[in-house]
Amino acid sequence: MDRVLLVTPYYYPEGTAASHRITMFSEVLAKYYDVDVIVYNNKEKPFNPWVENIRVYFWKDFFNIKEPYRFPLDMIRLFYLVLFNRYKWILVSTPEAMPSLGTAFLLRPFFRVIIDFRDTVLERISHITPGTMKYYYTKITLLIEKFLFKKHNVTLLINTQGMAEFMKKKYGIERKVYILPNGVDRRMIREGTFTKKRKKYDFVYIGLLGIYRMPQEMFKIISILKDKYKNFKALLIIGDKNLYRERGFDLDKFIKDYNVEENVEIMPFLSWTQLPEVLSLCKVGYMPILDDKAFHFTVGSKIYDYISAELPVVCYANPEKHRELYRVLGDAGLYGSSSEEVAELIFKLITDKRFYEKHKNMLSKIKFKHMFDEKAKKFIEEVMLVPR
Repeated sequence: MDRVLLVTPYYYPEGTAASHRITMFSEVLAKYYDVDVIVYNNKEKPFNPWVENIRVYFWKDFFNIKEPYRFPLDMIRLFYLVLFNRYKWILVSTPEAMPSLGTAFLLRPFFRVIIDFRDTVLERISHITPGTMKYYYTKITLLIEKFLFKKHNVTLLINTQGMAEFMKKKYGIERKVYILPNGVDRRMIREGTFTKKRKKYDFVYIGLLGIYRMPQEMFKIISILKDKYKNFKALLIIGDKNLYRERGFDLDKFIKDYNVEENVEIMPFLSWTQLPEVLSLCKVGYMPILDDKAFHFTVGSKIYDYISAELPVVCYANPEKHRELYRVLGDAGLYGSSSEEVAELIFKLITDKRFYEKHKNMLSKIKFKHMFDEKAKKFIEEVMLVPR
């Protein structure tokens, strides 16, 4: 059996959307190839306990910008592995752009390379302070991204149609781009006992809290709801508070300022194996997306976890502008353009049983059209298995 290589920042058991997507993709690939995975950003040692023909290498600090003196050694190690195994395909995955894009840049002239763009640097550059080290680092990465996007011997895989259109327009090219959305993990449906548990939480949000997720608005919504609904409880699966302190973002201050200490529970990121049990205790999922042109084509990847759990979703978003989000949820989702509107929709879901069941049933009808394994299989058979 031919062998392929994946280079990715995250992999199981890391509790991120990037980890979930690439772990699922590697398992679909393993039905056609032997698979090697280089992981360079996990906090825990990565592994795959389900599929035998997947080998996982943990190359921590691979192409780390803080240790540039290691770059030559990293290049030698990479080329040795690639030449020794004679990979049929090499797939690199963002969002940690420099290590992945650097790998693609080095290997592109000699091997068949696929770049899995979960994020584009174009999304983030306008939100970084000019003149900082991070800004110059991102500018260099952007040049590499632009160069690779224009090279015809690189296969481009992007997770939304809107992002593909945005990047093609920005870079002024007409070349073929393949779409592989994030999707529902079939195993989460099998693992879930979503309707059998008594609901402990009225509201759940999953994911990293960045500026584009409007954290202040979320705490304002929780504050409104705790005044409207007795014993309102929100679960935030957002990782360790220390992560935010390191970024100069004080979660405790938000919680204190909005007087919601008794209404909020914070939980670390969870792997997909842990999520079904926790989501079975929740009533309503929340998904905010900033009203900014750079984010109009994005879909919060955790939306698929809500769909798999048949958890009615309220989005702080405009369906006319956030077309990709609406493309996934359609009328099964609920949309508000202010904290007050969003709070009112959540309140109606948790107090109106008929309204709640209506949206739950709508999610049940759409979830099977968003199965990730089916979409990944189609891409592999149409692109990777075609003789060249």
